[in-house]
Amino acid sequence: MATKFNFNGKLVKLPGVYSQIKSGINNPPLDFSFGNVVIVDNDNTSLYGGGSGVNGEQEQNTGSIYGFDNVQDLRAFVGGGPIWDIAAPLFRPFGSGSQGASTVWIIKGQTTAGATETISLTTGGDVALKTKYEGLGGNGVEGVTNQLTTGFAWTIEAGSIDPAKFVFKFWRGTYKGVDAAGLTLDSLSLAESQPELLATSPEIAALSELVAWSLTDYAFNNYFIPADGTGITADTIVVGDLAANTGNQLFAGGTASAATTDFDAAMAAIQELDYTFILSLESGANVASTDNIKLQYHIENDAKYQKYLVVGGSDDKTGFATNSIAAAATYNSNRVMVVHGGCYIADRSVGANGLRQKNSLYKAAFVLGRTCGLEPQIPITFKGIGIAGEVHKLTNTERETALDAGVITTYFEPEIAGGIFAITQGVNTLQNNDFIVNSDGTSHLVSVERIAAQLNKEIEINAKNTLLGNQTAGPNRSTLSLEVVSEWVENYLRRKEATPTQDNLILSFQDITVAIKQDAYCINYAFVPNFEVNKLFVTGLIIDPNIT
Repeated sequence: MATKFNFNGKLVKLPGVYSQIKSGINNPPLDFSFGNVVIVDNDNTSLYGGGSGVNGEQEQNTGSIYGFDNVQDLRAFVGGGPIWDIAAPLFRPFGSGSQGASTVWIIKGQTTAGATETISLTTGGDVALKTKYEGLGGNGVEGVTNQLTTGFAWTIEAGSIDPAKFVFKFWRGTYKGVDAAGLTLDSLSLAESQPELLATSPEIAALSELVAWSLTDYAFNNYFIPADGTGITADTIVVGDLAANTGNQLFAGGTASAATTDFDAAMAAIQELDYTFILSLESGANVASTDNIKLQYHIENDAKYQKYLVVGGSDDKTGFATNSIAAAATYNSNRVMVVHGGCYIADRSVGANGLRQKNSLYKAAFVLGRTCGLEPQIPITFKGIGIAGEVHKLTNTERETALDAGVITTYFEPEIAGGIFAITQGVNTLQNNDFIVNSDGTSHLVSVERIAAQLNKEIEINAKNTLLGNQTAGPNRSTLSLEVVSEWVENYLRRKEATPTQDNLILSFQDITVAIKQDAYCINYAFVPNFEVNKLFVTGLIIDPNIT
């Protein structure tokens, strides 16, 4: 009987020489994101926001999650409102050159339907259009002098090359809304907010031509569902259609509702999403709202990998104890960060002092953006944020009270970089905060928690891909031995050790053990986090010059 060998994936019996090439390179484990943010929009009364709700007409569940990696795209998507406003501090928390969030994901915890509008001809033909932006934000609204302010509309005009033909234009209102002080978010009034031209058809003479164009035009398809021309009977566009359709033809009928089931569906949709932080839109008096408590439950019990919730506390001194401090005690979690205080930002358009007041949500976005832009081992303590003033200028005693309670505050630090508004210390709301690390492994320091979370996330994903994800062999006791697993963990941890020339997550590791338990390998290791340093105590000794 011939001897048999498995070589290069084949069974070999015949004598001969066989060759194969294998990789001698051990690709290092992948590093994963630590600065992604998700926002759950539960406001079904808002005139702003793009896409479908989690229970939408066109998209549902994970299909209704929208991600952005820059201020401009996020703002263009939502169009206005609070999310438009906090985009800047999330992505640019300390000036134009600073690094903020990597990606901001938005999901609407709502049931939504798109707005519609029918193009009707005097000859009897018509075609229905629908917006891809569902909810109230799709409905066209006019302000002064019949100017489109929010939502969508279309207009028709005669062709310039061939006056016997016609051009359809599709518009979106650009009014951004107002802040809590009643000031427009972008400093443009209703009259100054000129509508944005989204798409322009070629000069056409028939509705069927409009339908054909709508199927292929990229700009049109960003905002609208291509028109369905199957029901067109009378096709020709005539001069009378100009008079019959003067001004803005407003889209209408977009709806949004926000039930408990919608919020729950949004939580389920983001369960395995690649994010680290949730920023709640409910702040101030709603800092510990029912929905925020639900978000806390989600990150602590349902979310994949270790996540964190960031909420804004009270805006001013009156709510310092009753809102901010009390909310921290309610959360009492190493996964929740409460940021106290409203702030001022520089804006020359608002008056003589050039300052615009913002609420605690806005400051929370600054703090979160700053956190996202720094590697996990880099503490946010003493780090500056791009505000120009404090609504509540805390005393040192109040800052100490906030620190003991697990509330993040900011203050003006004149001795760093010529003067900055700095974060007092990066802490969470964990009330058991006498020690840096508790016996259960929790910590009140944000940086320590982020280090542990990043280690867990990277080990889990990389081990799944490298050790368990082989598509042609194993894994079994033969192909995945205890020694292989132990060596893999050691190599990974060694990559995460800080060196004299490279900062990193941990200072050292030890005590790696791998034990067999039925069909599982139980792995344990110990590590020293790259702890933050936030205090220096310097003692000088006076020496009598007469004593030698």
